[in-house]
Amino acid sequence: MDELVNALLEEWRSRIDAIDHSLVHLLEERMKVVTRISELKAKHGITVLDAGRERIVLENVRKSVREAEFVGYLLHVFEGIMAASRAFQKSRMAVMAMGLHPFRVGLLGAKLGHSRSPEIHDIWFRRHGMNGSYDLLERNPEDLEDLLPALKAQGYRGINVTIPYKTHMMRHLDELSPEALRIGAVNTIVLGEKNVGHNTDYAGFGHLVESMVPAGGIGKAIVLGTGGASRAVITWLEDHGIQEITLVSRDPDEAAMKWPGLQTIGYDAFHATGCDLIVNTTPVGMFPHPDASPLKPEQLEGAGCVIDLIYNPTETRLMKDAKNQGIPCANGLLMLVAQAVEAQSIWHGIPYGREDAGAILAAMSEEVSEP
Repeated sequence: MDELVNALLEEWRSRIDAIDHSLVHLLEERMKVVTRISELKAKHGITVLDAGRERIVLENVRKSVREAEFVGYLLHVFEGIMAASRAFQKSRMAVMAMGLHPFRVGLLGAKLGHSRSPEIHDIWFRRHGMNGSYDLLERNPEDLEDLLPALKAQGYRGINVTIPYKTHMMRHLDELSPEALRIGAVNTIVLGEKNVGHNTDYAGFGHLVESMVPAGGIGKAIVLGTGGASRAVITWLEDHGIQEITLVSRDPDEAAMKWPGLQTIGYDAFHATGCDLIVNTTPVGMFPHPDASPLKPEQLEGAGCVIDLIYNPTETRLMKDAKNQGIPCANGLLMLVAQAVEAQSIWHGIPYGREDAGAILAAMSEEVSEP
């Protein structure tokens, strides 16, 4: 009898888990709509509490419940949902109220003249109706010691970090996110009571991969290069259960020491046969050397798909060679956009949907195509 009871309990609990899973996603969609409502209210000076609207919501719930004995309990649940919604709107509108002054963020690096990040974040601010600015902060290494307090004093809420300071800035932070700690690099910093470092390259790369390869579609992945740009890529692949990861390096022995447990191979010995995914994390093929490639065309034969993290030029020699062989390929622009959206989510404390990245990428394409 105990076995039967336990089996029934497990079955019903599994059903509850499945229902809860669906509810979470529905509530996430509800909160996305609440986000838009709070932005509209902030823009037009409308207060958070709308008692009449809340009464309508509760009355709609009452009418929708089919089992009378559940009415009181479900009304209580929705009162909690609306209380959470009010708290979220209040927090969100407080951030928006600061829009009377620009929401000031920027990009820290050594040479930033060709960065597309200001373009991406400007589109993001316009898309969300926010008064924001995104500045390029070119600094020398000797300028970094007191940089974060100086930026906070100037009203900056956060910064992105690019080459060559992604690891250097870690020593100036109070906390690190789990991803940044594992990757050993930061590209996004929240400036506040504590300066906290994050790595949004991780999420950006994941967005790019998932846009190209179906879930479970990668058994064997190849990473070209083991420099700083490879850190987030390798960590994401490890975290997502890729069975076989091989690093292609100019110095396989050094790569093996840096990433123990992963296979390493030299460029001359590499061939893509049986590879589901090749990711180029090297700068080979980047402007102003667009005709260079880390691989010879024949080395690509048999690859499932190719991702080149370079986005200038938009089609590298590696990508052209892949296309000539009918191999699906993509550059790193979607990753750049997706990590920027993730950075905005962190700075504002609000999860923005993946549709943001697609919309921004489309807007960038439109703007580039204009005469």
